[in-house]
Amino acid sequence: MSRCATIASISTRNMYANAKKGEIMAKYNGHKNWNHWNVALWLNNDEGLYNIALHFVNHYRKARVNGERHSTFVARQILTRLADEGITQTPDGAPYSVATIESAIRGM
Repeated sequence: MSRCATIASISTRNMYANAKKGEIMAKYNGHKNWNHWNVALWLNNDEGLYNIALHFVNHYRKARVNGERHSTFVARQILTRLADEGITQTPDGAPYSVATIESAIRGM
């Protein structure tokens, strides 16, 4: 492994370790932070989670929502469904929240 690759690998590991400890990061792989990135990773790549999210996005696509952004309403519905099934965090430990789910479903 080249010196640059080793430094990049160490830097990535340190970034991951710091994010896991809950330290604030400016950006993480283009996402707000590690939690947002990890929730997006799981919701968009796990078939079961993706199907749940897509179901709610499609089901509520034309719903009228009073006093709340449409994407926030849909994210809240997904969060409730996941909680009903006992799913409160990703397998990596990132907690599901309205904000992380809303960010993950953008563009679905």
